[in-house]
Amino acid sequence: MALANLRTENHGTSLLACLDGELDLSNVPTITRELAASVPNTALRLVLDLSEVAYMDSAGLGMLYTLGRQLRDRQQALTLVVPREAMIRRVLEVASVGSIATIYDDQEAALAV
Repeated sequence: MALANLRTENHGTSLLACLDGELDLSNVPTITRELAASVPNTALRLVLDLSEVAYMDSAGLGMLYTLGRQLRDRQQALTLVVPREAMIRRVLEVASVGSIATIYDDQEAALAV
């Protein structure tokens, strides 16, 4: 599996960012910088689609908490897209990521809010 690839696109007042591959200590600093730089001040939230992330270690979890705090400080929200059957869904639930981000099963539902 390749390291994570990041794609972003605007959806009204939301920025959709899609990650695929692996998210670990080797690429989290770069991905974090790219995500932080891509969210405009005018966006109400970042919708981060993790549907295609096959692996995430503790550095990836730390990234989510950091992003959640940074966005909250900017009066913006973090929304995650992680299907129920995704391998990382259980990790996010155990780590209580729902306390800093709303988690949706699919992109359509996340963007409809």
